[in-house]
Amino acid sequence: MLQVPLKEIPRDRSKVVEVEASADELVTMFDDVEDFTLGAADVFEAKLKLQRVGDAVRVAGWAALEVEFDCGRCLEHRAVEVGAELEYLLVSKAQFDADYAGGQTVDEDEEAGLYLTPQDLDVHYYEGDEVKLLPLIREALLLELPPFAVCPEELEEQCRADYEANVGAKAIEANEEASIDPRWAKLLELKKKDQN
Repeated sequence: MLQVPLKEIPRDRSKVVEVEASADELVTMFDDVEDFTLGAADVFEAKLKLQRVGDAVRVAGWAALEVEFDCGRCLEHRAVEVGAELEYLLVSKAQFDADYAGGQTVDEDEEAGLYLTPQDLDVHYYEGDEVKLLPLIREALLLELPPFAVCPEELEEQCRADYEANVGAKAIEANEEASIDPRWAKLLELKKKDQN
């Protein structure tokens, strides 16, 4: 269930929703994401609590799925699970437009523009009579992706070994020699003498 009708969300208590999504719906989450693709679709899980607070809707919970990538360091194909906690406050689109689209200014002397407080940055909106959950889940999970497509810390030793196997010791040595400060070059020569 990726859309919940507004009338089914209670005001006095939370409604727990086990989110189910098809593989096609999950693939769309990563359409414009570079380096990462959806892993096994059956790994996806999401459990959210929805509650109406006045005209707003509070969405809280967690989501997890598997992503795949080619490590930029060792060049191996990896699959890792990414999990995220979610907490959103959704206002109606009409309320959002009234509060934020008008370009509110702090002072008449200030340039016309939109001024946001830190609390405003957490405000999202819903349209119509349904709350769409996929965009919220997508945002939370994308924010948890690693900044670079490299192996996570728990695979660091394996990554290092694969790096040496895939790139080769000669290439590593050539890179080290090319990047060494000329003032330290003599120490490198001494190191090579000791190894022979």
